[in-house]
Amino acid sequence: MTGQFGVIPLAGPANRQGRIAANTIMGRNSEFRGVQGTSVVGIMGLVVAFTGANEKTLRNMEIWDKPVPFEKVYLHPGHHVGYFPGASPISLKLIFSRKDGRVVGAQAIGREGVEKRIDVISMAIQKKATVFDLEEAELCYAPQFGSAKDPVNIAGMIAANVLRGDARIVHWDALGKSPAFILDVRNPSEYQQDHIEDAVNIPLDELRNRMGEVPKDQEIWAYCAVGQRSYYASRALSQYGYDINNLSGGFKTFTLKEALEFIREKIMLNYFFCVSYPVTQFISFNFMGPLNIEGFTSFPPCKMRILHRWASRRAALLAGSTRGRHKRSSSSPTTFLAA
Repeated sequence: MTGQFGVIPLAGPANRQGRIAANTIMGRNSEFRGVQGTSVVGIMGLVVAFTGANEKTLRNMEIWDKPVPFEKVYLHPGHHVGYFPGASPISLKLIFSRKDGRVVGAQAIGREGVEKRIDVISMAIQKKATVFDLEEAELCYAPQFGSAKDPVNIAGMIAANVLRGDARIVHWDALGKSPAFILDVRNPSEYQQDHIEDAVNIPLDELRNRMGEVPKDQEIWAYCAVGQRSYYASRALSQYGYDINNLSGGFKTFTLKEALEFIREKIMLNYFFCVSYPVTQFISFNFMGPLNIEGFTSFPPCKMRILHRWASRRAALLAGSTRGRHKRSSSSPTTFLAA
């Protein structure tokens, strides 16, 4: 993917290299095509998989913005249709070229169906496929196995919408760096539980009747839970001349971002806490949603108080920071987690 040499100790590439070496010894013209680093690992009931170049690598190589700029999208679809029992979310990040839509990398985490989607994207990368190919990919579908629009299709559709200009996106790491008007299009109950500080709540169902409350002389950043409703909002408002962007991945991506910052700044600095409670379970909480407290029911009360205290300090820091702009309801059951 990057054209550079590196050590990637994976069994798949090693076996292919062995076969190529044997072919070469026997006089066949055989050449190794390179490594994408396609990998999968199970962690505390979760599956994490990835392929191709990641954002950190591209930025470290100083090629994220040049010569060909790259873009990323976040999504959180179910691993199969929601009406069939047992659906669980997959959080997926897709990286592609802004020039032609070529797919260059993807990472995903979830409980089921993760490696299947990364395998599909891995093959797409090998064949130099684009996000337009992903949105048209024909994949297996039955309610217990997937969706009519598979997560791979959805990733391609979101990215293709960006390249076609149907939807402009911004990312949560830019929050606080712009004087944008923050529009929360979730339901009032969702907003009351947890929201970005200073965000104005206009539910999607009421948006067309309340457009007068949205400023036309200011850039607008819209968000919802995972990005779907805010996409509808951005399409509606853009038709009326509003300067609007959709926050990619919705509030769920923001919650994860805050959780990772919390881990880096607090938990990872305390060895006692790390060995007593795996960090991965903390990440699991934020990927799987605010009501999934699996893993916390048996958490020792003394350590829970430590977590409460650390999170309170974190919340206090964020309250005084223009970077975070995150506000939680005092009645929210997850206040101490993604503060």
